[in-house]
Amino acid sequence: MTGHREGLLADASCGSVELAKAAAEKAGITVEVLVVLDRADAVTTEFFHYRVPVGWRLVPVNFGDLGHSRNEGVRLATGRWIAFLDADDVFSVNWLLSAFMAAENDNRLIAWHTDMDILFGKRVLAVKNYDMDRNKFDIERLIGINMWSALCFSSRNLLLSCPYQETRHARQIGYEDWAWNQDVLDRGAIHKTVPHTCHFIRLKETGSLNLETGAARCIPWPSDYLLNILRQRENTIGSGRDRVASAGYGHHN
Repeated sequence: MTGHREGLLADASCGSVELAKAAAEKAGITVEVLVVLDRADAVTTEFFHYRVPVGWRLVPVNFGDLGHSRNEGVRLATGRWIAFLDADDVFSVNWLLSAFMAAENDNRLIAWHTDMDILFGKRVLAVKNYDMDRNKFDIERLIGINMWSALCFSSRNLLLSCPYQETRHARQIGYEDWAWNQDVLDRGAIHKTVPHTCHFIRLKETGSLNLETGAARCIPWPSDYLLNILRQRENTIGSGRDRVASAGYGHHN
């Protein structure tokens, strides 16, 4: 879990972790909880100090960057699988157990996502997440929008080999999850969903990294995955032009 300036809003997030952890442990799965507090304010730091159960690890850091915070959590984790949660969001009780079972039964490189995301705040939106096994993959859609949230479930090995990149508002580079969603594809992984699971993601009116990134008119880090696709298309078009030119030359002679 990543924490910053959530204060008492983090109580619901902690409760959802406790419930999902209990459900997983009832099925014999060991769950480790790390809370990475990145430049957390006094209220948030005090809240977590008194709120978290014995056995949860509090990790204070000074990155000022959500991508680095996630990477530090991955580095310090001891399990084979990693699940992310931000300290003002909630996941369904069955998320850890269902995601673990799905991942254990599929040996491909996969970033797992919930079946649905419920975005809530002044308005409520229900988003059905995209599964690359069930839906036709549209690369143009990935260029235009971020198709998956950062609250994924994936192997620690994949996350170590493909860390989140730093947000740099001054250079108009951001959306660490959007860039990561593309980077894992470049490593041969795919994105899939776990049926009957859900994340509840808070839409903040102020103080949201997503709002700050949008206000800075950021774009994701350049993606090798997309660049390679463009190169392949350019080579295919170029080869086609060569064949046409060659055929035309023979015709005129």
